[in-house]
Amino acid sequence: RTKSRSRVRLAGALTALQDYSEAEQLIAEAMKTADDSLMADALVERAALRKAQSRYAEAVDGFSKANELYTRIALDYKRIAALTGLSNVRLANGQVAKALVAADEAISLVSALQLNASSPELQARIVAGQYSPYEARIAALLTASSSPNSANKWEALATAETVRARLLDDLQRSDIGSDVTRTTGEDVLRDRLTAQQLRLEARLQRFDSSDPQALQLKREIEETRAQFDAIPLEKLTWTPRRNRVRSTIFELETAQSPVPVDTAILYFFVGDQTTFAWLLTRDSLRVSELPGRVALEHFVADFVNSLRSTTDLTASTDRKILSSFSS
Repeated sequence: RTKSRSRVRLAGALTALQDYSEAEQLIAEAMKTADDSLMADALVERAALRKAQSRYAEAVDGFSKANELYTRIALDYKRIAALTGLSNVRLANGQVAKALVAADEAISLVSALQLNASSPELQARIVAGQYSPYEARIAALLTASSSPNSANKWEALATAETVRARLLDDLQRSDIGSDVTRTTGEDVLRDRLTAQQLRLEARLQRFDSSDPQALQLKREIEETRAQFDAIPLEKLTWTPRRNRVRSTIFELETAQSPVPVDTAILYFFVGDQTTFAWLLTRDSLRVSELPGRVALEHFVADFVNSLRSTTDLTASTDRKILSSFSS
């Protein structure tokens, strides 16, 4: 079981390195298992491989089957990755509406989880899981956008601000030294559900899904989820659930009207695949796509080094930073 899981993880790394043949062999070995959890993980990696190969129909099938398996064994937070992958491949295949549906379903699962984990590794995985569906949703909204002040562009910006606020709130609440107390029913249920999910995954690392303790955890998860879903929507702190993100709080014109004529406001969302930037003025909203997180980190590091080596900020550096908005 440990060897098979290692094969799956290594296959993901090889796919990223475009070593598709070796990744294929490792995934095929891992998929000989009868374990639902391991099979779902392997399906996700094979679907990612198929997307990289532009074999979109097979990728859709793989992410969909993985989502079904994760649903069967009640691993909701792993469903987030499967649904996000499904959204990305739908978008790559030009199926924008279906991409939005998959992203919204992933976000509906995110709303029930809490960024609270004793292990830094687990906490990092939960952060990534909560962040990526929003990136997929923004990409789908902007792909569907056409007019200069499109409602989709504004909805995409509001989505970016929603996840930013959500993650900052969760980080504050998970800080041991924080004075913020977690006393609401929503908070308690989110904490409980996240802890149950992590315990179930840990159990499934060693035993299959028919294990009595795993089955008991699954029942507890279903009970907690039912309690969370019973909370009226208007009483939730974070409303993304039931396949819809209520992120647009007011109209674009309401946001633009206070902006002075000689002022522009820059917003950005740094994603793993793409960074999105919005330039809001009194009479326009412009959007640009920039490189993803890793490429942006390298650019920032080079920029900081250049500042340390010279007292002048060159015109070429200015142009490089602002070139995406010049067209």
